[in-house]
Amino acid sequence: MIFSGFGENYKDITITNGSTGAILLKSISIYFKTELEQVAAPVISCEGNVVTIGCATEGASVVYSVDGSEPSEAYDGPFAITETCTVRAKATKEGMAGSEVAEKECVYEAPAVKPGTPVVSVGGAVVAGEEFSVDYGTKVSVSAENATSLRVEYGSESQVVEGNTYEFAATADETYIVTPLNDKMPERDQEGDAAMFTIAINAPEILAVMNGEAAIKEYGSIVAKAGTEITVETKSCAEITVDNDGFAVAVTDGKFAIANEGSYIITASNPARQEKAEWMFEVTIPEEPEYEVNETLSWDITGVANGNAATANCDTRLNKGDGSANGDWTAIATKCYSGSNNGAQLGSGSGPFVNGTLTLSGSDIPADATITAVSMKGIPGNVDMAWELSVNGVKADGQINFPKAGTNYGKANHQTKTIDGLELAGNEIVLTMVSAGGDKAFYLSGISVSYYVLAEPEAPSFVKDEVMQEGSTIVYTVKHGKIHYHIEDASAANGSMLRVSAPTDGWTEAKENGGKQFTYEYAAGSNHNIYVKNVVNGKEALGEAINVNTSGIVTGVEDVAAEGAAGVRELYNLQGVRVSEADAVPGVYIERRGGRVAKVVL
Repeated sequence: MIFSGFGENYKDITITNGSTGAILLKSISIYFKTELEQVAAPVISCEGNVVTIGCATEGASVVYSVDGSEPSEAYDGPFAITETCTVRAKATKEGMAGSEVAEKECVYEAPAVKPGTPVVSVGGAVVAGEEFSVDYGTKVSVSAENATSLRVEYGSESQVVEGNTYEFAATADETYIVTPLNDKMPERDQEGDAAMFTIAINAPEILAVMNGEAAIKEYGSIVAKAGTEITVETKSCAEITVDNDGFAVAVTDGKFAIANEGSYIITASNPARQEKAEWMFEVTIPEEPEYEVNETLSWDITGVANGNAATANCDTRLNKGDGSANGDWTAIATKCYSGSNNGAQLGSGSGPFVNGTLTLSGSDIPADATITAVSMKGIPGNVDMAWELSVNGVKADGQINFPKAGTNYGKANHQTKTIDGLELAGNEIVLTMVSAGGDKAFYLSGISVSYYVLAEPEAPSFVKDEVMQEGSTIVYTVKHGKIHYHIEDASAANGSMLRVSAPTDGWTEAKENGGKQFTYEYAAGSNHNIYVKNVVNGKEALGEAINVNTSGIVTGVEDVAAEGAAGVRELYNLQGVRVSEADAVPGVYIERRGGRVAKVVL
């Protein structure tokens, strides 16, 4: 049986009886579904704070919402908005599928009004008045309500800035006229009231000069190693320059590094001011330490005395050999011996080990030594152990810690532990074991001590030709340190060969043989007073002051004549700030003249 006439998709339907018997057919029902055409999505437009919604499907109904929710309000024509909102819309029509939801943000545009008078802010704070002073580079902001642009005029310059805010860094004395504009207003009403203000740039100041965390507050010599960083804090400053006795020093972000000794003059300036701020201080670079001794002594502890037997190298209480613990013990700075293959056993391991001490002393470490590190090589038994250290009664910070060994005994498993960074004076080193409870033993196989002794200055010795004549020499030498010398014209002195200990000025470091030697060569007709001193590790020793002339060498010198100073005179107060002579009031000042610096009283 065939049915037809259902349309394009289904032209006919066939029903077949699969049996051989007769069928009584009373009725046939056929159900089917077709795809509905979808309504076009609405189109949302916003203009002049009015929202219009349209739909391309004729006869469609539109619903909308303005709060971003599911559209539900019937749209019956354009409507106004009073604030920025999200409009959503959906269209429907009978016999058709509903449209997709359309969405659009509509930005509210405030009605055009005449712009307000610009407001001036400095560093984020509103300023009142038409004249004000600022530091060089200070951020200045000018803004006006309802302005779409600002016309800015200063000097012979004029520019239009888009938006309602103009920001700039103040770098010159200048008068500004800022006029607000609103191009959405009728042309005759676009221009608002202008603001006029005058800026004056403050003079530069040096607020602080920092050597690390320490402020350099007054004039004077600071001791600083080459490479030490100096930080300069300034106010109203565009540029910082540093002069080191005529040589420019690089400055980055207000910081510079010490390179040489001498005077450092810091100058802060800005282009808006002719006056500059200055700060001066002297730098002395410390000498590298020079050592009389600088070494590490090591002792191998191969064992201890057996039983009650004593040796010349070990204290008899070190290990009694009877299983008892030893509370304290002593070893001199040599070696201990026994047959133990695990080093010196301290404590029996079968009972509580009372805290003990090891004292190292004797001639191997000088009495004036400075201890810098102490190491122990060993291994504890079944518990963590630690040793405290003291030198000549002064306890070191920290401890020498050893983790427990368990069953890993033997010298091959011994560990070396060190306490360093020390600066402890003396030669009696005491190591004290810090014990917890329990059975324990400690096996010691080695100790080492690092120390130094600083060299002390000795007066320079000299050799000379027996008779002084042209070409004759005097040779000064020292073992440690550097020779400094000073030579003065003795013919200018008056008096009867008065003995003096030092000249008034002008010590020069000898360069020959690293400063450990200085050779004076006699020239015909010379009559000089010669001074020498040895400087090492911040200490000095004066040599014999002598006079040399054609008659030979005579102990003692005549009165010292003052040395003249060449160069332009510069005055600084005791805070290191330069002052002019015209402004100087009576008092103590620092005078710089050429390469010389001295205190003077005006």
